[in-house]
Amino acid sequence: MQNKFYLTPEIQKQNLTFFQIFIVIWSTSNILFGGVPMTGGFYFNHILILLLFIIAVLVKPKIFAYKIFWLIVFVMFIFSTSSYLVDGFNNTRFFQEHFKLLLILLGSLAICNSVNWKIVNLLTILLPSLLLTEAIVVSIYNLGFYYGNSMSFGIPVFGGPNTTGFVLSLAICSSLYNVVNPERSSSLRIFSCLLFFGLFLTLYNTNSDAALISTLLVFLRYIGLKLNKIFYILFFIFIISLLLIWSGYIILPELAGSGRLFIWALLLSDYIFSSPINWIFGFGPGGVNIEPDFTRLVQSAHSTYIEILYSYGLFGLIILVLSINLIYKKIKKQYISNSRQKFIDSIFLITVVSFLFDTHFLTAHISWIGSLIIGISISRMPFFKYIREPRL
Repeated sequence: MQNKFYLTPEIQKQNLTFFQIFIVIWSTSNILFGGVPMTGGFYFNHILILLLFIIAVLVKPKIFAYKIFWLIVFVMFIFSTSSYLVDGFNNTRFFQEHFKLLLILLGSLAICNSVNWKIVNLLTILLPSLLLTEAIVVSIYNLGFYYGNSMSFGIPVFGGPNTTGFVLSLAICSSLYNVVNPERSSSLRIFSCLLFFGLFLTLYNTNSDAALISTLLVFLRYIGLKLNKIFYILFFIFIISLLLIWSGYIILPELAGSGRLFIWALLLSDYIFSSPINWIFGFGPGGVNIEPDFTRLVQSAHSTYIEILYSYGLFGLIILVLSINLIYKKIKKQYISNSRQKFIDSIFLITVVSFLFDTHFLTAHISWIGSLIIGISISRMPFFKYIREPRL
């Protein structure tokens, strides 16, 4: 007879606590009203994130003893100090951007120690349903057509077509989770299937290439392709594309005329030819402020990786990459059902790919989504648990 660790299903029978119910209400409120502008570049979801953290502190005062809280404090202190060293305080948007990042991190801290699969299961039904309802209402009243183009549909509360596409790709991922989850009832799976088609049609009308690419990659994950193999495929396509562009066999169409390549080139050139201290610490949050010849003032790098590099330098980029790597390792070690693993993997996939083409997490309209995704990613939501018992 030997004592061994083995996996036993953990059945969560406990009722939701007050704070867990509040997280659900908080999420639904954000998807409906989070993008309503307030003042000075702040939006209603920022107030809701602050409220969430305050209630979390009242419910769990020991939150200040969590290691992750002090890690957030340390990182934000370093970012503030480095911004001071590069005169980042002179950026007119410094406080707005810096405080927004702090709110996202505090919101994720409030969520991570209270979220569980019951909450996630509720949100994967409620949020996509509300999102499609919003899209239908916006379409009926002709409020969502941007750039004078019927194929650039966006929901104003999310800030535009690209951000709307990002939110829709997350909602599609949630619907697919309910479709393939054998624990769901037949009626719910049929409803989720209809929801999926409505969301995908809406996503197609946003004309967001990044969101479409992310969604196609999610399909690969749901048909059984492992997460690491999908990243290998992406890396292979990226290298081949660079070689073909360098050889002149293909001419890059400037990312469908979005201007991103020009913006990236300007920002990277500015960064490379700056001083060594800027290489290390960047130009401070809110430092992106350029006026290309082809468009108006640009205050976003349209790539999270470049935005972090430009604002916080190599130091900030290394922290971002390490954080992504740690979350990747964590989600690969979870002992959860196959459908739940695909769901978590898909959320991670959408997030990492979207970082290439835009700054969705840093978009003021949907800061709450950054808190929610990070909070779920770093939480402990086991479907199985280790138990030490004698085994013959």
